[in-house]
Amino acid sequence: MLGEKELSELPTEELKEYTLKLTRYARMLEKTAYTDPLTGLRNRHALEHDLKEFKKKERTSKDKEKTHAFLIVDVDNFKGVNDNYGHGTGDHILRRLAGALEKNTRVSRGQDRVYEGRSYRWGGDEFAVLLVDINPEDVPYIAKRIVNGIKSQAEKSVKALERLWRMKGYEPSDTERNLLNDIRNVSVSIGVTLFEEQYKDVFRRADEALYKVKQKGKNGYHIA
Repeated sequence: MLGEKELSELPTEELKEYTLKLTRYARMLEKTAYTDPLTGLRNRHALEHDLKEFKKKERTSKDKEKTHAFLIVDVDNFKGVNDNYGHGTGDHILRRLAGALEKNTRVSRGQDRVYEGRSYRWGGDEFAVLLVDINPEDVPYIAKRIVNGIKSQAEKSVKALERLWRMKGYEPSDTERNLLNDIRNVSVSIGVTLFEEQYKDVFRRADEALYKVKQKGKNGYHIA
């Protein structure tokens, strides 16, 4: 990085080019700080930053009428995959689930309601989703879409492996067959809470909603 004296001696065109390089570098650092390296989703730091934006911005009366949703998405029955087959297998599955999560939070509900949910890696086998300016009536639809999308992705992964084995004439071991069953059992439980311009207690409320889903047997959602 150039010092003040060196900068003052740069010709105008070189100064512009240097400034542009610094801007690109700063953006790269910001992206790295806010991105989960495993899944490519935004990370927890990015989530906390995005939520704080609601508090920083001055809200007009129209803004205050907007409703947002926060979802904690917990992967069910995942610990056994890591324990029995290693973190390499677990990481591969998490990446596939992250892709399914992003896909199923992009929702069109008519020409005037198109939602681009922001997906985050909350930590471990937990994800989070932020739905900005959403019609509360659409929240159950999106939550159910995520639940079904994850189950569908798990089944697709199983079928892809079975197809590959058949093509290669490969006879899987008992351990590998058990892996397929464990992947089939992967699902998600989702705790949901709605909020407006303030996000106080949003983590606690969503976590309490998640606990209720777990009590009911997982693979579902609950809205606090």
